[in-house]
Amino acid sequence: MLKYPDSATLLSGPLAANIFENSLITEILKEKLHGRGIFEIYYYRDTNKNEIDLLIEKATSLHLVEIKMRKNIDKADARIVENFIVPDKQLSRWLVSCFEHELMIAPATRNLPWWKIRSVV
Repeated sequence: MLKYPDSATLLSGPLAANIFENSLITEILKEKLHGRGIFEIYYYRDTNKNEIDLLIEKATSLHLVEIKMRKNIDKADARIVENFIVPDKQLSRWLVSCFEHELMIAPATRNLPWWKIRSVV
């Protein structure tokens, strides 16, 4: 479909991170469309071009998800989700990446391996 001859070419190409991000968001969208939860999904970008890749809003909670297609992550990757404040909502903050283990990456942000993204909803 994308005319890449193999997966190695795709993974090293300029669109690899975009395709990775979109495929994970598609998995969350499939959960919604198949009735596995009542929630809304959003993308956030402010006037300073700070962005959050995925916001999952439930009745009383909001999940902030930043997606990175790499293993070498640090707390700077969680800066935007870490500082995001919404009154009257229970917040959970996630950095979804290729790092294999769940761990706290910042005081309020937890890393989640990409293959566990469905557990956010």
